[in-house]
Amino acid sequence: MLLEEILDNDNENEEEVLDFILEVEETYEDRLIQARAYMIKFFDSQEMYCGGKIPEHFLLTDEKVALVASTDLESGTKIAYEIIAKDGNYSTEASESLVPEDVKLVLRVFRMCARMRIPKRFIPGIVILYLEFCEGMGC
Repeated sequence: MLLEEILDNDNENEEEVLDFILEVEETYEDRLIQARAYMIKFFDSQEMYCGGKIPEHFLLTDEKVALVASTDLESGTKIAYEIIAKDGNYSTEASESLVPEDVKLVLRVFRMCARMRIPKRFIPGIVILYLEFCEGMGC
């Protein structure tokens, strides 16, 4: 869909228009700056698994900011479930009436991001960092 079509359609969501414009015009450096800002926003209200605030020098390394800026949904979700399975503290077994604990955990973090209006493109990386810093997994 062309930008003009999106802007002309009164039914389009403003956030979708902004996401489209950012995807077209942003550079990788822009994406890193945005990722860093959303990481600060999300993790400001979170505590480390061992208690206390997450130190910025742990959170905002070049490697972690790049992870959030560049991890797509498919690979990020796969990595998150691998980390959870390796940790072993959450059930991965499904039954007819129960959602597995690992799925509940990932969905909970997705919902937290949605409530904070974190753009979808940064959520997979934030989930991975949440598992590390807030759940103590994959350390």
